[in-house]
Amino acid sequence: MHVCVSMCLQFLRFIEQLSGIIGVDCISADVGLDASVDAVLVRTEQLAKHEASSVTEQKSQIYALKRKLKTMKEQLDGKVRLGDGKQDLNVKSKTKALRLKVVLS
Repeated sequence: MHVCVSMCLQFLRFIEQLSGIIGVDCISADVGLDASVDAVLVRTEQLAKHEASSVTEQKSQIYALKRKLKTMKEQLDGKVRLGDGKQDLNVKSKTKALRLKVVLS
């Protein structure tokens, strides 16, 4: 019988500690064990749902950022190609100008 009382007290302490961690402050001796356990379960379900929606939202944000990064890389790659082409044209025109100077000289 003493073991049973000891286990019940340990369980009550556990419920009190758990309720403090998850933010359930209404646990007291007046409420009773059933109500305390129910309050802890309800709060745990709320936290689990919130966590799941938070994870889903973060995944959506990551996907959107990856798409944006890919688009920006493609734009940058396109600008680099255009820039290289302009440099090639600029170098070619300078080369032609030098040839023309050499021919005229």
